[in-house]
Amino acid sequence: MVNICFTTYMFRTVVADKLVNLIKEGRSYTVSKGEVILSTEDGKSLQLVKEGYIKRYQITNTGNISIQSIYGPNDIFPLTYVFKLLFNKDIYSGPDTYYYEAMCKTSLCSLDGETLVQAVYADPLLYGDLLLVASERFQSNIQQLENVSLSVYYKRVAHQLWFFANKFSDKTGDTAKIKLPLTQQDLADVLSTTRETVSLCMSELKKKKLIKTGRLIVVPSIKKLQEEAFG
Repeated sequence: MVNICFTTYMFRTVVADKLVNLIKEGRSYTVSKGEVILSTEDGKSLQLVKEGYIKRYQITNTGNISIQSIYGPNDIFPLTYVFKLLFNKDIYSGPDTYYYEAMCKTSLCSLDGETLVQAVYADPLLYGDLLLVASERFQSNIQQLENVSLSVYYKRVAHQLWFFANKFSDKTGDTAKIKLPLTQQDLADVLSTTRETVSLCMSELKKKKLIKTGRLIVVPSIKKLQEEAFG
């Protein structure tokens, strides 16, 4: 049994107001579902999601999709570009290219690098906002490591849905409606498994009345789903 202390998780909406307002002064645009907006080869700007969802993924050497991150309203990306721009620090220097694709119709704002540098030099408090955004990515990375440590895919699916229920949902008490337009294939690509495996796991979660599926996934009790994932 995996013994993980999950009580230290702190899910909350983090809004770096100064940075958000700065990016909103940049270019506004809308993309359609399935549209790739940039890649790590050509990403030379900072993006803010106003409405909708973006997934960051790579194409593996077997031709499969591997999703590393999902960004929703008020999320800012890519931070790798910011670290290179402001600190001349390469966060990733491997050969793979990562793509950013809209999961639905999505509205964004874009800020060019030169404007960002000038703004940060003029107002060093923006470094605090960048640190706040980086902490969100750090939490997401911890969640991914925690997920991999779980012994079976059933637990991993429950754990991932619990995370999404906290991060991308409308909540009423302990009930959450996940607003993320998540397909079973998306979930499989996040967990590096097959759609069939995800389907079997979700069927079991439905039998136990831990989730309801439809146009959106509903979690009747976030606490019970959490207990199922870590139990």
